[in-house]
Amino acid sequence: MAASASIADETVRGTGALGSSASVPRLFWPAALIWAWVGLTGPQLDPDLVTIGALFVMLLGGLPHGAYDLAIGNRMLDLDPHRATILLLAYIGVALAMAGLWAIVPVVALVVFLLSAALHFGEDWSMLDTGLLRATGGASVIAIPAIFHRDEVSQLFVLMCGPEGEQVARLAVASGPVAILVMLTGLARAYVEGNRQWALAQATAFAGLAILPPQLGFTLFFVFLHSPLHMREVRRTLPDWSTTRLASYGAAICAAALLGGAMLVDNLLSERPDWALASGFQVLSILAAPHLVLHWFIDRTRAAPRQ
Repeated sequence: MAASASIADETVRGTGALGSSASVPRLFWPAALIWAWVGLTGPQLDPDLVTIGALFVMLLGGLPHGAYDLAIGNRMLDLDPHRATILLLAYIGVALAMAGLWAIVPVVALVVFLLSAALHFGEDWSMLDTGLLRATGGASVIAIPAIFHRDEVSQLFVLMCGPEGEQVARLAVASGPVAILVMLTGLARAYVEGNRQWALAQATAFAGLAILPPQLGFTLFFVFLHSPLHMREVRRTLPDWSTTRLASYGAAICAAALLGGAMLVDNLLSERPDWALASGFQVLSILAAPHLVLHWFIDRTRAAPRQ
């Protein structure tokens, strides 16, 4: 148990640690070059093809880092079968509640999704001193595309929640300068303190969010930088799992999540790429809600004084 607790202590924190511990995933730099070529100097590809390809990469490449939530929860909370069942039901319940928000009050669902994303991406900014600063730094992932690709982001938000999405996009633009300033401060601090590779990779990803089409910029950050760093946390939390077990478990959970998402969200399989992309982000939000709640609960439970 002592070794398990030590591992949990290490993994529950974000990936943006000071020093040199958060090395850059191997595929990030090749992906950045390919994404830059496609988005800037490559042939004039069919925009619909680019959108569908980005959706495919986003879902298949981004979902695995949350696929191990229940296994991590069981391990870190040391649950018996009865409590593990309660955890499973609660996890599904939070996902269904998020799906219900999209069905009943989609603009609230969009706001909750964006705030949740800021909190989640803020986990990468552990060099910043407070949770508010980390969440503000995480919000830059949303603010940068909203500023530099206003029409595309506004259209995406409208497809996700209706006309009110345009107002949400304007709020994202308005919050952008503060989020970007905090993000730059965090990158500068990480670089000065020694985590230069991580800082340069993050800066490259944020440049991609500003320069590349939003669907390409986001997949570069989410799939090739954020997700692999968190997958390393999964491996450290489940050190006794073989590569085969990790792969088969993750594939099964991701398949079930995609099937459930297709059942809960309209237009994920739409012939219109813009509708499919909007639905893909809704699926992400449904899966992100229990992911964030579970890790908040783990943090809170492990931080509570023991009797």
